[in-house]
Amino acid sequence: MAKKGEGLMAKWQQRWFVLFESGQLQYFSSEAEDEPSYKGTISLVGVKPENIVRTKPGGSDYAFTIQTPKRKWLLNAGTGAVYDEWHAALLKVVG
Repeated sequence: MAKKGEGLMAKWQQRWFVLFESGQLQYFSSEAEDEPSYKGTISLVGVKPENIVRTKPGGSDYAFTIQTPKRKWLLNAGTGAVYDEWHAALLKVVG
């Protein structure tokens, strides 16, 4: 998926995400295990299913937001199939 940073000049960055049952969504610059590519963690603690929303439902843009207690995260799954997989997995953790 891609993640958009914060701020006016923020750009989309391709990231590799790992979702843990504990409610942690970690992201990396690469999926290669032999290089330190950890970038950060999105804590899903306190997130409700209604806090995970597609930005343009029904369209061909598969961007969505996750509103956490500390920040609104903007992610883009790229395709409908990938979005459906991530959405189901996220709802399973937060629901």
